[in-house]
Amino acid sequence: MGLVVPKYGQTAVRRNQLKRRLREVIRREWLSGAGNRDVVIWALPPAYRMTLEDLTATLRRLAGRMGERGAAT
Repeated sequence: MGLVVPKYGQTAVRRNQLKRRLREVIRREWLSGAGNRDVVIWALPPAYRMTLEDLTATLRRLAGRMGERGAAT
């Protein structure tokens, strides 16, 4: 799992907060028994304004889309 959190004009504190929230969502949602896969998450500017619940919902949607694509390949 890789995280890319570009500056987008944010401070180091804000970037680290976002990284911590993303790691928490990943730990809770994806690392609890999910199969092996390599994933890189690139945070976009709206991610800085999202709550933990919003990030969770967004990453769940992405995980569903990844599952659909994984079944096809």
